Amino acid sequence: FYGKVTLCEKKDSKEIVAVKSVKKEKLLEANKVCTILNEKMILASIHNPFIIKLKYAFQSNKYYYMALEYAPGGDLFHKMKTGKLPLSDIKLYIAELSIAIHELHKNHIIYRDMKPENVMIGKDGHLKLTDFGLSTFCEPNQTKKTFCGTTEYIAPEVILNEGYGGRIDWWGLGILAFELLYGSTPFTAMNSQCIYQSILKK
Repeated sequence: FYGKVTLCEKKDSKEIVAVKSVKKEKLLEANKVCTILNEKMILASIHNPFIIKLKYAFQSNKYYYMALEYAPGGDLFHKMKTGKLPLSDIKLYIAELSIAIHELHKNHIIYRDMKPENVMIGKDGHLKLTDFGLSTFCEPNQTKKTFCGTTEYIAPEVILNEGYGGRIDWWGLGILAFELLYGSTPFTAMNSQCIYQSILKK
């Protein structure tokens, strides 16, 4: 909604990068300027083989730009659509995402948007967590109350507005593990409200 990602080549080095361009005007209208600045700050502070790398960040009068490591394998969502994944691959993927989440939590960051569309596949076949637009810094003794995330992956404490911490990322990873194994998320229903009730009661 806020922008797009374009495959680009850096002129001097011929390096291929994915450039995320985000329209400042749309961010201002939605009062979301802090999200892109937050995302840039998080990506600049984290260095992990299973988290997408920020190569460069810059801006023009109309756009913010982030040049990210290119992951040519596409996203996990599309890979899942091609057919059932071998159990050995699923185990490896969950292990790699666990390492990524642990790294974020070690640096007091809650990811808050685990889903297959936010997991890229690198040229070596290993996973890269991406899209930190909903991520936030959170000290160990703090809790957050912002309602955000993707419906089928939202943890009960987010729905109940109880205040939450990094545990919600482990919940999201559990939902993703279920989806990788069984081809659908465990809580499905006709609409968001019914899904929330299913998450809370089942």
